[in-house]
Amino acid sequence: MKIGKFGIVAVIIAFSFLPHIVFAQEFTLKEAISYALKNSPLIQEIEENLVSARSKYKEELSTLRTSVDLSASTAAEAERESLTSSIKLNLKKPLSFSPHSLRSVKIAELEMESARARYKAQMADALLEIKNAYYSLFKAQEFSQLADAKLKEGKEKVEIEQKKVERGVASEIDLLRAKIELGNLEKAVIEAENQLALAKIKLNQILGREPKAKIFVKEELNASLPFAMDRNSLIAEILTKRPEVIEAQNSLAGTSLALEELISQKSPSFSVYGAYQVENGEARLSLDDRLNAAGEISYSPNTVSTLENSKDGWRVGVTLTWTVSDGGGLDERIKQKQSSVRQAEIALQRTKDSIIIEVESVRMAVEENEKLLEIAKKQLDGAQKVYNISEERFQAGVITAFELLQRGGEALEAEKNYLSALVEYSLSVERLKKCLVIE
Repeated sequence: MKIGKFGIVAVIIAFSFLPHIVFAQEFTLKEAISYALKNSPLIQEIEENLVSARSKYKEELSTLRTSVDLSASTAAEAERESLTSSIKLNLKKPLSFSPHSLRSVKIAELEMESARARYKAQMADALLEIKNAYYSLFKAQEFSQLADAKLKEGKEKVEIEQKKVERGVASEIDLLRAKIELGNLEKAVIEAENQLALAKIKLNQILGREPKAKIFVKEELNASLPFAMDRNSLIAEILTKRPEVIEAQNSLAGTSLALEELISQKSPSFSVYGAYQVENGEARLSLDDRLNAAGEISYSPNTVSTLENSKDGWRVGVTLTWTVSDGGGLDERIKQKQSSVRQAEIALQRTKDSIIIEVESVRMAVEENEKLLEIAKKQLDGAQKVYNISEERFQAGVITAFELLQRGGEALEAEKNYLSALVEYSLSVERLKKCLVIE
C-alpha cells in the first residue's frame, strides 16, 4: 500500500500533537494514591515542609561540626616596589560539652520529631482528601450511568404510550403526563452529568493532572469495617500514636529543657572547647619595573616568594561562667518559663481529651452510617421491586406510562440515596482509620 505526500504530512502532524493528547485513565483507589504521592501539588507542599524542618535541624547541629575559614589578601607597596600576599586557613573543631549545648541539641531533636509528627498528620489529611475526591467521583460516575439507563427506559415507555394513543387505547392526557415525568428524568441526567464533570475536575486537580483530563474510577466500595471497634482498646492505643499527642509531648519536653537552662544559670556553668588552627603568613614578592622602548612599564620577578610567620597548633580550654546577680531578671524569666511548662502540660491534656472526643464522635458516626446504609439498601430493594411490578402492570395495560415513570423516578432516587449512604459510610470508615493512625 502506497502513502501519498498528503498522507505522510498528515501522519507527521498527528504525531507532533501526540504528546499534547491527554488519554483517559482508569484508577483504583490504590493507584490514585500512588499517582498523587508523585504528582499532587498538595503532597509536594507537605514534603517541602518536612525538607525545610530537616534543614533547620541540620543547621542547629552544624555548630558542633568542623568549620573552615579561608582568607586571602594582596597589597602593592609603591615605595618598597613589592607585592604582599597573605593567605590564612583556619580549621575549627568545637569540642563543646557544656550542658547548654547538649540541651540545645536535644531541643532541636524534639523539634525535628514534632516536624515528623506534623508531616504524618498532614499526609493523613491529604490522603483522606484524595479518598473523598475518589469516592465522590465513584458516586457521580455510578449515578450518571443509572440516570442515563432510567432515561433510556423512560423514552421507550413514552414511545409505547404514544403508540397506544394512536391505537386509541390510551388518552392524550396520559401521554402528556408521561412526557412531563420524562422531563424529570432528563433533569436528573443533566444534574448527574454536571456532578460527574465537577467530581472529575476535583480528583484530577488533587492528583496533579490536567483538570479536563479524562478519568474513571474502577473500584467497587467495600462496605465493611476492617477492624473491631472496642472503645477502650481504641482510645488506649490512639493516645500513644496520634501526631498531635507526640507534638504536644515534645513541646512540653522542650519547654522543660528551656526551664532547666534558665535554672542552670543560677549556678556556675562551664564548657570545654578545642580547636586546631593552621595559619599561613605573608608571602612577599619584589618586582623590578622598567620602561621599554614603547613607553610601557613592564614588571618582572626579582625574588622568589617565601612564606613568613607560618604557624599551626591546638587550642584547648575550659570556660567557667557564673552570673552572681542580674537584678532579679533571671528569677522572673524562670517564673515565666515555669508558667509555660504548666501551660504545655494543660495543652497536652486538652489534646488527649479532644482526641478521646474525636474517637467517640467518629466511632459513633461509623455505627450510625452503617445503620443508614442498611436502611438505604432496604429502601432500594423495595423501590426496585415496586418498579418491576409496575412494569409488569404497564405491559398488561393496567397502569399508564406516567405511573410507571413515577415508579422509575422513585427507584432512581433510591439508587442515589443508597450510593450517598455507601460513600458516606466508606468515608466514615476512612476517617476512623485516620483517627486511629491506621495506614
